[in-house]
Amino acid sequence: MDTYRQDIDGLRAFAVLAVIVNHADPMALSSGFLGVDVFFVISGYVIALSLMGNASQPIGGFLRGFYTRRIKRLMPGLILCVAASSAVLLAIDTNPEVSLRTGAGALFGVANIYLYFQQLDYFAADIGFNAFTHTWSLGIEEQFYLLLPALFWWGLRARSPGLLLGGIVLLSGLSFAAFLALRDTQPIASFYLLHTRFWELGAGVALALLFNSRPEATPAPQSSGVWIGWQGLFLLGLLGSLALAEPDGRVMTALVVVLTMMLIAAPDRTWLLQNPVAVYLGRISYTLYLWHWPLLVFQRLAPDASWTQPAPLIGGLFGASILSYHLVEQPLRHRPWSSGQRWDVPYGLAASGVLAVALIVTPKPAPAPSLDSLMAMETFNLPLPSGDDPYDPTCVVDDGRRPLRDDTFERCTFPPDAGSDAPMIWAMGDSHAGHFQGLLVKLHQKHGIGFHLVETVGQFFPPLPEDNPTSRLALLDMMRDRMQPGDVVLLGRLYLTRTDPLAVREDVFDTWLPSLGTFLEEMAARSVTVVIPGPPPAFRFADIRGCARDDLQSCAVPRAPLHALVVDVERALQSLAAEHDNLRVLPVFDLLCPPAQRTCSPSRSGVFTMRDSDHLNVYGASLLEERLLEGIGFR
Repeated sequence: MDTYRQDIDGLRAFAVLAVIVNHADPMALSSGFLGVDVFFVISGYVIALSLMGNASQPIGGFLRGFYTRRIKRLMPGLILCVAASSAVLLAIDTNPEVSLRTGAGALFGVANIYLYFQQLDYFAADIGFNAFTHTWSLGIEEQFYLLLPALFWWGLRARSPGLLLGGIVLLSGLSFAAFLALRDTQPIASFYLLHTRFWELGAGVALALLFNSRPEATPAPQSSGVWIGWQGLFLLGLLGSLALAEPDGRVMTALVVVLTMMLIAAPDRTWLLQNPVAVYLGRISYTLYLWHWPLLVFQRLAPDASWTQPAPLIGGLFGASILSYHLVEQPLRHRPWSSGQRWDVPYGLAASGVLAVALIVTPKPAPAPSLDSLMAMETFNLPLPSGDDPYDPTCVVDDGRRPLRDDTFERCTFPPDAGSDAPMIWAMGDSHAGHFQGLLVKLHQKHGIGFHLVETVGQFFPPLPEDNPTSRLALLDMMRDRMQPGDVVLLGRLYLTRTDPLAVREDVFDTWLPSLGTFLEEMAARSVTVVIPGPPPAFRFADIRGCARDDLQSCAVPRAPLHALVVDVERALQSLAAEHDNLRVLPVFDLLCPPAQRTCSPSRSGVFTMRDSDHLNVYGASLLEERLLEGIGFR
């Protein structure tokens, strides 16, 4: 049975253009990213029809034929795109590791799982610098392919299409319920994982099962410019849905899925989806989807290059897609890869494996051997003094994929040099304690000062009254057992919101500062000094790689309004210090953004001081050396 429909290709064109427009300019089509959800429904529908057409085969041939078709359809274009894009990344991206690992995951259909475990929010600004973020959707589809064929073969061979349909509807209903329930509590899981996306592909499968016996017709284009048929009306509704912004996302996603089902099932088909241009774009839609995101990332990484300007990018997108489709994908799709095609699947997996291994083990630039050279680099962290362990994840805890382990405390504690009078610094807090890691390593190696640092992501100290017990409190108990008179506690935390305009976080004045009194008194009884750094500069750039090192105005922000917020926090800290003799306030803002400047810049002398919008990198932290030594009374 010939199941090809031109209007399905036209719908693919509509969906991929919506995604591309949204990714290029989210304001132009606010919900255009839901074009991916349109693809999910189409994929479920088309794959189900393909499976129904081959259900008479034995299970071995049925599965082998299905996976051969899928690998030959998907892998050539994906391998080419990942390989070529990775080569460009290595030339223009100063920190390509996350992109390369995502690309390696994409080659085996697990990019979505990698992004989930990295807790990389699809809607966060910095995700726009990962060249393979968009391959999360391929992971969803490929994981779906692992479940559907065997279930389909059993249902159709058992002559139980009704039971099969019921099973698909039941699984889709459970998936939809999980999607609704997890959107608030686990939004990243809700976005990236199969169990909350199954219902969208399942909707297409159910539609195919319901309408598989309908005779296919080839409708003529409508002659009237006014009446465009049911399909045209549903298409206009879909366009309206993609243009609207809905913060929650659940209603709009469900609406887009329903409208896509109506478009596929509509009794009338419109010329809007069957004209030659739409049909051709639909045929290369997969290739357009593959290439569009890396090209946008290249533009963000090299915004001033002539080849990343809009016209060359658009030309590059269509040029790469057309060449890939006609010269690579189509020839390899229709050509045997092995005798009898029995080795086609292993060959495809082997090619993916070789490239994936190459991406993972790609040599990274070796750090300079001297401490001074390391301090001048725009790295995020320095190697731990032990020399055997990386700082992250050894000394980073988030009570998730990076748990507090039995040996974490000992591996992240480095005593002062034996026989010296150097103090011990106990650093604690969220990632804004962690961004002093490079400075603490420098003090240890240069002055013999001891330090302990376990960065507890998102957990500052003292915790809010409503917080549950965390690893931060467990680490504090271990510190208490080891503290000595003369030691120093360094407390770091996030002070400012990440909103526009910036503001001081409400909890700073309401709960955090008042809660410090008890801790300061306990430390005073132990003859321990507490040092609290004030807020560093905060910027609005999405990713530091989008800024120019040598241009002080690139990514700069006005100093005056930011300084006013910093002064409010520092005054409150100084008031607390007036009540507690063992508290030292460490101003850092004026060192990183001098008063003589009208703007704050994330670079100095052509070197970045920040690793992101509000965290220092190693070089930025090193600029605080003299002030911290003065604050702890060690010269």
